[in-house]
Amino acid sequence: MTARQADPFVLVATQPDAQLKNIGEKILNKERISFDDGVTLFEKGSLSFLGPL
Repeated sequence: MTARQADPFVLVATQPDAQLKNIGEKILNKERISFDDGVTLFEKGSLSFLGPL
């Protein structure tokens, strides 16, 4: 892994927003996310958080 690649597990673990952290954990555990989770990602998630997921 190069310095430019972000580890999604570290990104989720260090995410200060509880909603984004919860959704990130679902994604990393290969669980489905709800429509509302998707809306939250769209509204709150930064590209640097969403990309590695």
